[in-house]
Amino acid sequence: MSNKVFSERLNEGLDEIGMPQRNDERVETFAKFIELPKFKAQAVLNGTAIPNEQILNFLANQLEVSVSWLLGKEDRKH
Repeated sequence: MSNKVFSERLNEGLDEIGMPQRNDERVETFAKFIELPKFKAQAVLNGTAIPNEQILNFLANQLEVSVSWLLGKEDRKH
C-alpha cells in the first residue's frame, strides 16, 4: 500500500462529498468528521499516517468506497 495513493484517494472522496478544499478548512472539518485532533487529521490527509481500522471503515462507508480501494489495494471503488 502506498500512503500517497491513500492520500490521493481520500482527498478525492472528500472532494466528492463537498469537504472544503482550502487546506486549513479541510483539516479542521476532517478532524471533526473523524473525531481526531487536527495534527492527526493533517497526517491522515497528507498520507503520513494511516488511520486505524475503525476510522478506515467509517471513511469507506461515508465515501461509499471499499477500504481496499481507499488503501490502494484494488482499482475498483466498490
